[in-house]
Amino acid sequence: MPSPDAAQNGRRTLAALAVLAVVALLRWHTALFDDRLAVDESDYTGAFASVAAGGDPYAIPRFLYPPPFARAGAAAEGLLGERGVVLALRIANLAGAIAIVWISLGWSGLAWRLRLGIASLLLVAWAPVHQGIESGNVSLAVLGLTLAAVAQLPGRALAAGAMLGLGLAIKPLVPALVALLPAWRPPPPRRAGWVAAASAAVTLGVCLL
Repeated sequence: MPSPDAAQNGRRTLAALAVLAVVALLRWHTALFDDRLAVDESDYTGAFASVAAGGDPYAIPRFLYPPPFARAGAAAEGLLGERGVVLALRIANLAGAIAIVWISLGWSGLAWRLRLGIASLLLVAWAPVHQGIESGNVSLAVLGLTLAAVAQLPGRALAAGAMLGLGLAIKPLVPALVALLPAWRPPPPRRAGWVAAASAAVTLGVCLL
């Protein structure tokens, strides 16, 4: 049973994430529902369509992502259509941006209200968020997933590793992080680094099948 402090922190985190989601929607709703494809979205949908037609995703010159991303996108387009997949990618990027600012500021030791205020400002005006949303690149989603995974360590090493492996299957931004996990010496449980690395490797391997 969680302690009263842990329960309060959990409620505060949920409240903060809800506020940040509203801030992100207010700031980025135009980009979220824009009928036009951003530059990277055009590459993604072109690769997805190529795979769906039995072709090679790398026939799209700017598509430089692992095959699982192309296969998953093609399958999703079969269910949701192109617009549905694009909207899902945009939502994932917004969620990633929220995770990036909230989790990274959490490691700073800032007071809760100050942390929420700065996170809101970063969502609205920080150049990397602006660039990621405007280009449609999935880096925000993958980095957000990566930070969320790191935040689970060492207590939830299996889940953290699976999240890291999934991120690598989409866009391999931080392979060195996974490679160095076995050398990590965390507080108990001591084997968390090995467990997370093994979980990431298995997840990535399954995605690559």
